[in-house]
Amino acid sequence: MNFLPALHGLRGLAAVLVLLFHWRTNFPAFGNAFSKVEFLGERWNLMLLIDHGWVGVQWFFVLSGYLLGGVLWNKPLTATTVAHFWQRRFARIYPGLWFQVLLLALLTSYTLLLKDLDPERMRNNLLLWLNPLPGGSIPYNGVWWTLPIELCFYLALPLCLVFYRRTNVWAMLAASFVISIGWRYAILESRSDPTQLVELGLIRHLPGSLCLFLTGLALNQWRHAGSLTLTRKALAAAAVLYLLWLYLLSLHPRALVDGSWATYIWEPVVGLLIAGIVYLVVHPSNPVRWLGSRPLLLLGTWSYGIYLWHFPVLRLLPRTVPGPWKTIEGSLLALLICVLASLVLAALSYYAVERPALNAIARWQSRNKATR
Repeated sequence: MNFLPALHGLRGLAAVLVLLFHWRTNFPAFGNAFSKVEFLGERWNLMLLIDHGWVGVQWFFVLSGYLLGGVLWNKPLTATTVAHFWQRRFARIYPGLWFQVLLLALLTSYTLLLKDLDPERMRNNLLLWLNPLPGGSIPYNGVWWTLPIELCFYLALPLCLVFYRRTNVWAMLAASFVISIGWRYAILESRSDPTQLVELGLIRHLPGSLCLFLTGLALNQWRHAGSLTLTRKALAAAAVLYLLWLYLLSLHPRALVDGSWATYIWEPVVGLLIAGIVYLVVHPSNPVRWLGSRPLLLLGTWSYGIYLWHFPVLRLLPRTVPGPWKTIEGSLLALLICVLASLVLAALSYYAVERPALNAIARWQSRNKATR
């Protein structure tokens, strides 16, 4: 797949969304001041997008399905092709993770972020064998819960493409929604107490989020379909529907965990809306050029590091630095510090660890190919 600047920018914005969500929950003073603003006799939540910034994870899943599916879409699924794909994906995930574990472990006496360094938990975290996987450990960094889901998708992707090639894109999509919603139904039905809240990590694990990845994957079917008519209006309509879907959930904030309709379909539907926006951004009659701007391209390049590092920075700040963190000014100061520190750490991770690891695996694969 050719490099698509707009999608790189979207990935950067998804990382920023997750950062803002965790900032909002850890330093709520600013958000609370603007969550109920009176205007025209109504109360408006100006923090709606940030309150739902966790949906940045769903953006990651859809984008992964599209971009990584595009890597293998037209390739023969030989053992070598699949092995090389898995090697590159593991090299993309693990080195940055291990770099973070190393730094946090070296500083643990100061940060207390890795206060439990028993061998089993450390091993499981280094391998990303985390809850809710059988025998999994609690992650040292709360945002790592998505990484095993990504890894499971990498492993499942070749099988998904085999199914697509033997059927069609609609059968693949239908199967993914049946499997994901069926998984959620099975989890809900397995509760001993119907009033028990649902464990989000469990219902979102594969296959619970399979439909998100495969909705993105299916976009490759129409990647070369050309421009759409009325693209700007269609993009605006998709964005409005996306916001309305977020607003609907905001009216029932516990709907995802109380076993209501939202537990089954809210995330599958938001995946469709995200995929629609992604497709319209990639194939507009008037390209959305600002998504490919230099700042957003940098954010996209560093997005993995931003995702990994922002959470420990936010957790560390009030523990180690005295400050007016419960005030509006303190909340904004925390955001500024988090953004700057996360960007520096993400850039260090990318240029010192992630990119060299990817280059090393590429050279190793090239040498192996040349010797055959």
